[in-house]
Amino acid sequence: MLCWGQNYLLGFTEQPEIYFLLKYFRATIYMIANKIKNHIKPFLSFSFIAGIGWLVDISIFTVLTAIFQYSVLYSNCLSSFVAITLVFTVSTKRIFIHNNEFMLLKFIMFGVFQLFSIWFFSHVIYLVSKYLYTHFLLTFVFIPVIVKISVTPFTLLLNYLLMKVILRIG
Repeated sequence: MLCWGQNYLLGFTEQPEIYFLLKYFRATIYMIANKIKNHIKPFLSFSFIAGIGWLVDISIFTVLTAIFQYSVLYSNCLSSFVAITLVFTVSTKRIFIHNNEFMLLKFIMFGVFQLFSIWFFSHVIYLVSKYLYTHFLLTFVFIPVIVKISVTPFTLLLNYLLMKVILRIG
């Protein structure tokens, strides 16, 4: 029976448990949407700052590999270190507005993780570049740069999540 003057507009007067489930489902969806919304703005802000850091990173990396012919591993380590220092410094002051409590320790923790991350992704870049050179006979000098660009989304998400975790400590 359809009752227009009550909350049972869908005709669930004889089955209030279904109405309750629909109401609970709607509240759950609303809660999840609010939590996602609360993470989108900081992530987009972090992405913008990380994008600036990435431009610094890719510029140094390109100059070192394409112009000075340094190894991919050395170039990625150096360029990434400069970029993560910039991103950490700016994002802790602008996005994750944080007091200076234990900031040096947190930077060291972030740096140690970044050493492992840089080492891992440097090897990924090196191995994929080497594979492309040998199996497809590509001699294009910018192959390591293209490979580095392709791993960027993974490093961005990993760094954002790590920054949130580290800054919550203490």
